[in-house]
Amino acid sequence: MFRFLVCFIFAVQCGTHAQEEVHLTGSRTPFEGRVEISYNGDRGLICNEGWDMNDSDVTCRQFGYDMGAMFATAEKTWLTDIGYYISEVDCQGNEDNVLHCPRRHISSGGCGINDEARVTCNVPGYLGCFPANDNPSFPESGGWKYIISSMTIEACTEYCRSIDHVFGALKFARECYCSNDATGLSIDPSANEECYSKCGGNEHQACGGYDYLSVYDTRYGSCGQSPNLAITPTPTAMETTDSGTVVSPGFPGTYPANSDCQWVLQVDPRRTITIHFVMFELSRDTNDWLEFRDGPSNGDPLITRIQGNQYGEGMLPASINSSSSAVLLIFHSNSGTEDRGFVVNYEAVAVTSSGGLTKGTIQGLIVGGVCFVAMVILFTVLFIHWRRKRSKDQDEPTATVEANELERVDNNYDVDLNESKNGPYTGITEIPSYHTVGENSDGGNMANSANTSEAGITTVTQPLTASELPEYATVDKDRKRSGEHLSNSSESIDEKTPMRPTPPPQDISSSGSSTESDEDEMVENVLHQKAETYV
Repeated sequence: MFRFLVCFIFAVQCGTHAQEEVHLTGSRTPFEGRVEISYNGDRGLICNEGWDMNDSDVTCRQFGYDMGAMFATAEKTWLTDIGYYISEVDCQGNEDNVLHCPRRHISSGGCGINDEARVTCNVPGYLGCFPANDNPSFPESGGWKYIISSMTIEACTEYCRSIDHVFGALKFARECYCSNDATGLSIDPSANEECYSKCGGNEHQACGGYDYLSVYDTRYGSCGQSPNLAITPTPTAMETTDSGTVVSPGFPGTYPANSDCQWVLQVDPRRTITIHFVMFELSRDTNDWLEFRDGPSNGDPLITRIQGNQYGEGMLPASINSSSSAVLLIFHSNSGTEDRGFVVNYEAVAVTSSGGLTKGTIQGLIVGGVCFVAMVILFTVLFIHWRRKRSKDQDEPTATVEANELERVDNNYDVDLNESKNGPYTGITEIPSYHTVGENSDGGNMANSANTSEAGITTVTQPLTASELPEYATVDKDRKRSGEHLSNSSESIDEKTPMRPTPPPQDISSSGSSTESDEDEMVENVLHQKAETYV
């Protein structure tokens, strides 16, 4: 129950795969590698048995590559310190996590074919796989066509960009078609596995299929242009956008030497920009660098300059935040060693209105409010439970004492009742005397006994009459109400002898049930009064 409440309030993933994470490793680029799973501090591989394009598509989308996988591949593993973790993964293609697909755990850590599952994801700029037959955007005759046996993605996009065409399409490993017509891209794309042909110049890239085209946006990989820029030599001629991607020149190949490129990122004037690095592979010296300025021109404040020698292989710089709605990105390379380059994603943040709250702040307040209410309810329930338990624990000793006291009173009552029936009532053994000066019942001054105390105060002890007895000693009054009379004698109570109650008279002449009943009732009344005094 406690685990359920924690998961509900803080939105913690508490499912079967809460301790499992997926990684792409064993490659210099973030778009490919073997699929590795970390679980409970250990690592494991996915066996290639049953591994297909559906599984690869889900894996790539899980890492943020929305266009899915280019290839589902496998390789013999030479890793001796990592065993196999799962096998026979069976994704349908619409899952958001490969660990949510049906699979089989490998308890022994072995794999029958001893191949590790690998994946190659489609890179930024890929638009999809489309049918080639009768495609109006890329006619086989009459259009721009480039054929080379060593074809690569960057070779095709560079050629089409050089003749000012926005789209480049690759077919059957070595053919490249260029176009500015997007009509053929309005149809639904085919599955990525239809564009299965490996490029003639790079077997790690896909160059369409027999009757299918792998289509790319040629502005990716340009120097000073990006998808939100018009095809123009001026890099500042651009459209406002909420997000985008900028890649190094020559991408997905290596960047060329002696490059000086600029990109201006522009978002809504009420927003600022956050930049995240996806890939950063510059030459390991101080001559290749990437610079960010807080505005659209070279004269704006410098945010940071990042050099290739500052980060090792696979390391990424921290995210960059601007204070304005525009950022100038500058890339420079010298005539030395070339490298894979960089890929950065940017997005607009801090959406505000005049005097208003940001969208993120509002969402945070809503989530925080829900969590606060849930916490209040939880602690209220726990507090009520604690108070009830504490009250119960305090009541138990009191109830025990009261029960013992009632039992003692009942026992005394039984004893007194037996004594009253078996003999004269002797419950009162002594009547207290008042030390005062007063008159007797005849109105005369009392002087039966006088003593002088050490303080010189004279006290006279006056016997108490029956009418002045305490309530529990006036048994005779009740007897008078029942028709009985006290003795007519006017005997005074000896001042030196404590007064004792007059025993009930023995009515020899009458043995009726009425008198005995009255006596019993009278005794019970006295005992009840006595019991109440105890309680």
